[in-house]
Amino acid sequence: MRLRRLFGAGMVLLTDARRVPDGVAAGVPCRVLAPDEPGVEGAVVVRPDGHVAAALPSSDPAAVRDALRRACGY
Repeated sequence: MRLRRLFGAGMVLLTDARRVPDGVAAGVPCRVLAPDEPGVEGAVVVRPDGHVAAALPSSDPAAVRDALRRACGY
């Protein structure tokens, strides 16, 4: 199955954080998914076309915000 069918339209943030702090998306519409799997760490930003725009080693809010903005061309 293709990623875009799994995620739908818009950016997707896969993260180990259970709650993304307010302001992290910085105006970027995105869906947050937090897999409930042991050993999953960091964050991954997936564009609407299914391309992995960023793979981050942590869910640091500033790094996630910057990755989302870069993926949108800001």
